[in-house]
Amino acid sequence: MLLERNPQSNHYGRREVARLLAETGCVSSVRQAQEQYLSAHGKRRAYVPGERYLCFAPLEQVVEAIRASGGIATLNHLYAYRLGREDEEALVRQFRDLGGQALEVVYSRYTREQRERLMDYCQRFGLLPNCGSDRHTAEKPFQQGDGDLFRRLRDRCMALRGGEPLPTGENRDMI
Repeated sequence: MLLERNPQSNHYGRREVARLLAETGCVSSVRQAQEQYLSAHGKRRAYVPGERYLCFAPLEQVVEAIRASGGIATLNHLYAYRLGREDEEALVRQFRDLGGQALEVVYSRYTREQRERLMDYCQRFGLLPNCGSDRHTAEKPFQQGDGDLFRRLRDRCMALRGGEPLPTGENRDMI
């Protein structure tokens, strides 16, 4: 059914599957689908770890597309890739060399040591430290971070956009 709805898509994530399960009556709500079947944190009845099925577009194409649209190319969830430290650093360096501009440093599951290592990468590779703002459940609070981190991100975005105001409304998602 997902393929029929959008045959051009190369990605069907948990959100799309959860909506379909709710629409077809397999579960009573999207939330139930996520909590009982699809979430890494719920009952995990149908959860498949991401590394088993992930397929990525070439990094250079992703960075180029984000920058061409006026966005800030950010590398997020670095620890989800489960790389050794040498490969981790090589990925950050490659991302920067391809035009990447920011690295997620603050995320709810990162330890202090992990955040410090990411800040070190930012300093060494000239990347802007960024903080995760995504939430996958209503119960998960937004990550609280350093207000100065947000101000530096805002100022960098403004500078990269030539001093133009940041997009508002629907267009804000491109940052």
